[in-house]
Amino acid sequence: MSDRFAQLFALAADPNENAAQCAALDLFHEFNHTYQIDMPSFETTSPRPPPIPNGIYVAKIVSAKEKVSEANNSMIVMKLMLPDGQTIASTLTFVPNAKVVINAFCESCELIKPAERDVSVELPASVLIDRYCYITITNDADEEGNLSSHVTRFLTRAEALIKNPALAKITVREQPQIRLSPATENPDLL
Repeated sequence: MSDRFAQLFALAADPNENAAQCAALDLFHEFNHTYQIDMPSFETTSPRPPPIPNGIYVAKIVSAKEKVSEANNSMIVMKLMLPDGQTIASTLTFVPNAKVVINAFCESCELIKPAERDVSVELPASVLIDRYCYITITNDADEEGNLSSHVTRFLTRAEALIKNPALAKITVREQPQIRLSPATENPDLL
């Protein structure tokens, strides 16, 4: 131990409280400088929003963006707004196992699909902005007991009203009819 450290240790034990505090602080700075220890640091995130109670809601799609997942699957990432102004994220991932969910989403948004079964349909994110859908929200607790809200199901208006008749009191504007087009195939890929 250096002489400087020995002096600071001795001063830190001084019965004079001010001298001891100054010596302890000097000792900390001297040790930190000598060994170049960086204090741990991090960047803060915005506060987690409070959970939305479990239930059936009407929501307006306020943003929708087409993205590609890490597994190279097409996605539409959306922000949905409830009548009270709360928002919740929802993502549609276009994989074969999501066929039922994506069809339920289209029915919930009153998008007109081809009547035939198993028709590949294009769903551009741009047609979703300002459309209304009916959703089930559930909450999951993490290992620390913190709740997070998730959209777990899309419902038609009729299904939603059966489960939550109070939704009939919420006025939503009439949605324009949008017919979804069959997907076009790129002849260069055939």
